[in-house]
Amino acid sequence: MGCSTATKTRSSISKYSSSPNITWWFDHHQSAFLTPADAQHFREDRSGHKFYDPNYKSCTKLLADIGSSKFGFDVKPLAELVHWGDIIDGAQFVTPESAVALKEPAMQLALVIEAAPESNLVPRLIPEMAQRSLAEMVEVAPTWRVTWDLYWSVTGAPWIFCGTGPKRGTASFILT
Repeated sequence: MGCSTATKTRSSISKYSSSPNITWWFDHHQSAFLTPADAQHFREDRSGHKFYDPNYKSCTKLLADIGSSKFGFDVKPLAELVHWGDIIDGAQFVTPESAVALKEPAMQLALVIEAAPESNLVPRLIPEMAQRSLAEMVEVAPTWRVTWDLYWSVTGAPWIFCGTGPKRGTASFILT
C-alpha cells in the first residue's frame, strides 16, 4: 500500500527494501529479508517505522501490538478484527474444518474479500469494518449479497468449488 501527497510519499511493501521510499514496514515472516544486506540495513535503521518479529503468527497482530505499544493507538474497538485477522493470517484455526466451513462471520467476510466480484467492493468495506461487528458486516448490503452468493455456491456444491479472485488467480476448495 502506498499513500502519496504533494509534499511526501509514503510506501510500504511486503519484502524488506532499503529504498528510502519505504517509510513504513512490518513483517513476521522468516523470509522477510531477501539478502543479508537487507537484514543489515534493517538492523541499522533508526526511523522507528520498521518492525520485524518472527515470533508473531500474523502481521495483523504485529501491527496492532506495535500500534498500541509504540504509538498509543487504541486497538480495543478493533479487537474482533485483530482476533480474527490473527487466526486467518496465521492459519491458527481450531480445526481444519473451521478453516473452510464458513460458519463464522469472519470466514464469510474473508471469502468476500478474497473473491470480491467488484474491484471497488473491498475499499468500500474497510471503513465499515472499523465501525461494525463482523456479524453486522455480513448483513450489510452489498456485502451480504456477495457473501451469500459465494457461500451458497460453496456449500451448495459440496464436492468442488472453483472461483477466481481479482488479481489472485484461481482458488479451489474441496468440501465434504
